[in-house]
Amino acid sequence: MNAGTGDSIAARYGARDPRSAAEPMAFTFGEFVRGAFGTWGWFLLFAVGGFLIVGTVAEVASTGWSGGSPGPALGMSLVVLIYGFPVFLAVSLVALALGMPGAWLLAWSLRRVPRVRVQLIAFAAYGVAFGTLMTWLVAGVIARDALPVAFLWLSPFIAASAAAFALGRDRAIRRIARPATIAHLVGSSNADGFEERRRMDGETPED
Repeated sequence: MNAGTGDSIAARYGARDPRSAAEPMAFTFGEFVRGAFGTWGWFLLFAVGGFLIVGTVAEVASTGWSGGSPGPALGMSLVVLIYGFPVFLAVSLVALALGMPGAWLLAWSLRRVPRVRVQLIAFAAYGVAFGTLMTWLVAGVIARDALPVAFLWLSPFIAASAAAFALGRDRAIRRIARPATIAHLVGSSNADGFEERRRMDGETPED
């Protein structure tokens, strides 16, 4: 990126673009915070499916499949969703605060890695590890005497965590690379040409 472009970004945002050929995945604090809340949003979306699975499994385990009819099981899953989601929302905010430092360190350690696949795999793995830890802690609180069973029932949220971290990172990378953002930063209508120059300079994330 040339000096004129850097000055333009500095004038607009009060700071230079942190990305360079050496660190194509560098980020600002504001970008990280937006990405963190985006990840949280994805997790809440996937958590709805998790609640439906947990409620269905709990009902089937306690009463059976009721002659092959899914009605009672699905009804219980909706009850779990309605009454459990407010508590889950509060817990997820705590998890967001606890997970941000590790996500920051991971993103910072990968700032020189332009391969998008590597980024997504790393963040999905972090989501699995962090989701497993949080699920184990929550299971221990709600069912200490039956911790393994509670952990198994809550395990869909581990998958939700992995998917949310991967998608959150993917969206953050797309915000860096998309032509509309580049056009806004450089004040130019020729965003595609500028993106191509960044790619040739090694500054645009690779697939």
